[in-house]
Amino acid sequence: MTGTEYQAELHHQVANGFYPICVQGGASTINPIYAAIFATQDAPLSREWSVAGQAVSELAELDQIMQRFMQANGVRAAQLAVSRDGITIFSRAYTWAEPGYRITEPFTRFLLAGCSTIFLEPAVQSLYDDNKLKPTTMDRSTR
Repeated sequence: MTGTEYQAELHHQVANGFYPICVQGGASTINPIYAAIFATQDAPLSREWSVAGQAVSELAELDQIMQRFMQANGVRAAQLAVSRDGITIFSRAYTWAEPGYRITEPFTRFLLAGCSTIFLEPAVQSLYDDNKLKPTTMDRSTR
């Protein structure tokens, strides 16, 4: 929208009970164009808390820690697992989201994308520390 079109749209939306929650401008300073999102509210719907997975009384405090963290940081879905001697002793899933949001389960898959680096780096470091990987090690599939 041009500046004039934006002003006309703003007046129209406000008259209908909407207001801009996001406005962006771009292009040249001579002829900028605008994009806007209008809504009746910008606050999210109230969220509901749920926990899935087998409770472990000795580790119940972990549920409280997860709830405080997720609510303080606006996290909608998370999982936490604790293992001892190679055996999973705690596996819980947490959802703090609007009604209708899919409930997270301990087996729910998350798309990690670029976050996987935080898992890869310590794994590679561990292999290096155990002398199973050396700086000269090459991927055999590239030979």
